[in-house]
Amino acid sequence: MHFLECNEDVLLLMLGYLSRADLHAVCLAHSRLRQIAEPLLYSAIEFTFRRNVKPQPDPHPLTSLVRTVLKRPDLDAYVLSLSCKGGAEPSTGRDGEAPKMTVGESDLREPLSFVSKAQVSYRDAWLEALRQGTIDAYLAVLVSQLPRLRRLHLARVFCIRNNLIGLVLRSILCDPDPHRLSPDASTSLGHLEAVYLERFLPNTEDVLAFFYLPSLKEMSVSIDDPLAPDLAWPTTQPPSAHGLVSLRLAEIRESHLGQLLSVTPRLRSLHWTWHYSPDLEDPWNTPVINLDLLMPALAHVKDTLTELVLPAINNCCVWSKAASWPPRLRLVIPLVFFTGFALPAQETLGSCLPCNLEDLTLADDLFRHTFIHEYWEREVGHTSVISRWLADVKTSTPHLRRLCLVLLNEENELELEDVNVRNEIRDLTSRAGIELEVIDEELY
Repeated sequence: MHFLECNEDVLLLMLGYLSRADLHAVCLAHSRLRQIAEPLLYSAIEFTFRRNVKPQPDPHPLTSLVRTVLKRPDLDAYVLSLSCKGGAEPSTGRDGEAPKMTVGESDLREPLSFVSKAQVSYRDAWLEALRQGTIDAYLAVLVSQLPRLRRLHLARVFCIRNNLIGLVLRSILCDPDPHRLSPDASTSLGHLEAVYLERFLPNTEDVLAFFYLPSLKEMSVSIDDPLAPDLAWPTTQPPSAHGLVSLRLAEIRESHLGQLLSVTPRLRSLHWTWHYSPDLEDPWNTPVINLDLLMPALAHVKDTLTELVLPAINNCCVWSKAASWPPRLRLVIPLVFFTGFALPAQETLGSCLPCNLEDLTLADDLFRHTFIHEYWEREVGHTSVISRWLADVKTSTPHLRRLCLVLLNEENELELEDVNVRNEIRDLTSRAGIELEVIDEELY
């Protein structure tokens, strides 16, 4: 049997093993194979910004893709994933953004025609940004053309100057008349399930629009705290992100966390990297987590949350006993959130942990930061807090099944240089029927 005589399912299976370059070649080789290969070729679009690449490709791959999808709208539905990744050092160009592209008349014809028809207040700024070769402007056009997009990943280098992407997203998701953006057709982003944004600057209003995505299941995003006590949702009605089950948040503090979690009633996993900056003056920027605000925030998801990860970036708080925790919880948290730097600890570990805890990871994240190191190294005995808790673990945390200790520094500052303490912890967890894992990782 000749290769071309195979049925479409067999051809699709075979073409699925080809590289993108080979798929492109197949599309040019035969009309029937092109019909089968094109959906594979366009299903996952990926751009990688590489610093100091000279000369830049002409035409730029992004302008070529935008021009192609505008000329051939049938290709739009093939794109399921759009990923824009940064290079090794995304700090080139002004304020770290990717440099502008060189665009010619052939690059501009289709995108200028599309944007000129939009009936939005920012049309003129969008047109000028296209003429200037701003990557943000072309990505905004591209996102507006992908009705079946399921996954969106924008690295920080693509988010430094993101005003147009944010405006377009708000037009798509929050404008009562989405046809103002595209009179000929509308893109609802109704299939978009996973969103990963490394850093939007400025970002609060733009990022909040993503919570209106009807099919959203997973999101990773940084959100700045507004100066006002309440979040300003893009519409008069807050969203209802019933499908969102996994959320990774950075920057935002507990003062506004509850307002976000109140619109995620089925959230199962929360990874919250809170931030404190000594140089920033605003009412929410403090070096201590306010448990009177955090616990009511978590109460919004107490019936569904099964994983809570609280890594430490640049400071810590001292945790105290909290009464209401989500059931069947997996908790990842720095040990000093419970002990503090100064010993002896004011609270026993057992009195601070939720009684329904099943999986606990304790880490020494804070050691990675030089201005924290000097406080940490003054004290010893942190690991003995763990051993004292394990001696009576069935009283305080009777459902615990697994304990993981993550050591991120080169000197194992959790006092595990004491072999006797390490052996004692292994013995106590073994007798209690608790799985123990100790992860030693080099500082990076």
